[in-house]
Amino acid sequence: AMARKESVKVQLGWKRTVVKRKVCSVFSQDEDHAAPEIPPAASLGGCNPRLREQGNECAEAGKFSEALLCFTKALKFVTDTREAAVLHELCAQVLLEMGSHFPAVQAGERCVATDPSWGEGWQTLARAQANIGEFELAVQSYQRALEADSSLIHIQQQELPYAKEKLQQKIKLDQTALEAGQLCRALRAPPCARILG
Repeated sequence: AMARKESVKVQLGWKRTVVKRKVCSVFSQDEDHAAPEIPPAASLGGCNPRLREQGNECAEAGKFSEALLCFTKALKFVTDTREAAVLHELCAQVLLEMGSHFPAVQAGERCVATDPSWGEGWQTLARAQANIGEFELAVQSYQRALEADSSLIHIQQQELPYAKEKLQQKIKLDQTALEAGQLCRALRAPPCARILG
C-alpha cells in the first residue's frame, strides 16, 4: 500500500532556514532505503571554514549527499560542544531527507549526547525515532525537548500529541495481537482443556 506522506517544515542550519520535507515513511512498510555511508572524517581532507554554510546551501538545494559530506567534514574540525551538536543534528535532518531513518536516529543520539540541553536536538531525534516506529522513545525525546526549551510550541501543539496518539494505537494493536494469539492457542487446545481452562 502506498503511504500517505505529510509535509512539515524542517529547519536547517543555525539560522534555522525553513525547508519543506516529506515525513514518516514509517507508515509505509514497502519502502526500504539503504543507509548511506557516512565517510570517516579523516578521509575527507582539509577544512573549509564555510563547510557548515555550504552544507546548509546544499541541503536547501536538495543536494543531501553533498550536505552530509559538508557537515561530516566540519565535524572533524569543530571544537565547540554546541557547534558539534548542531552538526550532528544537521546530519540527522539530512539523513531523514534521504530516507535513512536509522542512521538519522544515530546522528540524533550523537547530537543529544554532545549537548543534552539543546531542545532542537531532542526534537530532531524524536522525529527520527517516530520515523522508525519507536513512538515511546519519540514521546520521551519530545518531552526532553520541551524540558530543555519550552518555547518549542510546535512540539507541544502538534508533534508530541501526534506521537502520543501513534503510541496509543501501537499499544492497542499489540494488545489485540496478544489477545488474538491467546484465542488461537485456546482454539487449538483439546476440547477438555478448553472447558477446564
